Amino acid sequence: MFATFIHSWVKGPVAPDNPWEFSRTAEWAIPSPPPLENWDGRPSYASGRLEFVDDSTTAADGGAATDGGVATGTGTAQEAEHADHASIWPFGISIGLFVFFLGLSGLTPYMVSFADGTGTAPDTLTGTAADANVLYPLLTVLGVVILGYTLFEYGREEFHAPELAIAERWPFEGIGNTKFGVWVFLASDVVVFGAVIGAYVFMRLHMGWNEWTMVPFASWPGLLNTYVLLTSSFTVVLALVFAERRNKRGLLGAMSATLLLGLTFMSVKAYEYSVKFADGEYWWYGLEYSIYYVTTGLHALHVIFGLLIAVFMIYRIASVDAYLEDHRPVEFFGLYWHFVDIVWVFLFPLFYLL
Repeated sequence: MFATFIHSWVKGPVAPDNPWEFSRTAEWAIPSPPPLENWDGRPSYASGRLEFVDDSTTAADGGAATDGGVATGTGTAQEAEHADHASIWPFGISIGLFVFFLGLSGLTPYMVSFADGTGTAPDTLTGTAADANVLYPLLTVLGVVILGYTLFEYGREEFHAPELAIAERWPFEGIGNTKFGVWVFLASDVVVFGAVIGAYVFMRLHMGWNEWTMVPFASWPGLLNTYVLLTSSFTVVLALVFAERRNKRGLLGAMSATLLLGLTFMSVKAYEYSVKFADGEYWWYGLEYSIYYVTTGLHALHVIFGLLIAVFMIYRIASVDAYLEDHRPVEFFGLYWHFVDIVWVFLFPLFYLL
């Protein structure tokens, strides 16, 4: 495959825009390589041949302004109007995630010593000299830095998706693209949490519901965090109300309260984990521990992402009075935060009470 690719690249002839004699579909009516927006106007076969109809500008006879059945200046106007589609930051975010998880994969020796084969906690944070490698902590820190920078720049970038004049919108006629995208993301997250929660229920039924080992050392950390998250949902609702009323101080206060409550949740979770680690009970200690750490850790990761978004929004509110003219981002953040809270409402009784 690579030999063919190199041979074609070095010695092969330059392919024309359309090498197929009888092709009549839209993808072969554009230059190669295609411009950013592919073509201007709307593809139409109403005349019996392919035309790119400009709904805003038509020819003198009322028909589409075309040149031999194909609109002239393909992609130029759209490329100039929507050049912000070509964003580098999603690629940077993927690089940051790769570097972060690569570093995270080698941090275990810094937490636990395997020299004696018991998996007990080490006396120092460096683990054993044979297992610990300073490269992994550096990669973890580097991944966090890359993620922080790219996410910040991605959040500042303005992006406007064009609304097609003729498109199928049922049954979402009254819902904007961004809000619909948030709902699609939350639906995908339902699948993720449904898989891990379903695995927990399946394994507990398989092993005997009452034979399951309760991993949390007490139920009060889960109960406290339930109250904390439910209260944070209330402060997010307050933030949306203040944004709708264009009250900057109220919006800042409500978002700051949400941030503090989220940090409180993570502090309680960190204390809960620290107690288990002090007892030498890690994620490989047993099946129950593995499921507990993976499920609650996945939820904690969602809380961390929410906190990062909240910090960014607070910065935007304080610096440029954001979300006062357009409160929709606050609403979208609230949808995500409420979803995280609802997931915890299921995790609390499953892992702490039953």
